[in-house]
Amino acid sequence: MSKLDFDALIQRPKPLSTVQNIGELTIYEDMEKPIFDCKTVELGWHDNVRKISCIPNGYYEVVKRTTAKRGDHWILKNVPNRTYILFHDKVNFVGSKNPKTGHSDIMGCIIPTFELIDLNKDGILDIAPRSSTKALKKMNEALKYIGKDKFILKII
Repeated sequence: MSKLDFDALIQRPKPLSTVQNIGELTIYEDMEKPIFDCKTVELGWHDNVRKISCIPNGYYEVVKRTTAKRGDHWILKNVPNRTYILFHDKVNFVGSKNPKTGHSDIMGCIIPTFELIDLNKDGILDIAPRSSTKALKKMNEALKYIGKDKFILKII
């Protein structure tokens, strides 16, 4: 197998949904050996509009970031016309509306998860409680294992 030109890959559905997009994230060691995988959940495609759309397919540099609010997580750099696109956890309602707030719990970010369920019975899959926290922890462990505090992500 020849080496890849990225460290991680998200494969999303084609064509992209306007409701939500469930992808498959794989992280590779040395750009060739898969060492981690999980699902990802993003908003639907709405022409890359801030706070309501997933980001375009492409290559992105992803850098480790730590904040008081989110702890250890990851930020995507150089996303066209967007800022603060994160890999983070602690959300549930993605494609559907959170009954408490009336809108999705994310605004363009990428949420890793192991389990999806329909929490509010609206026919749209949501992130199972604590699943995103478990997935982000395992993702962080995998990237630490291969010594990465930044990586190249390809989204297709």
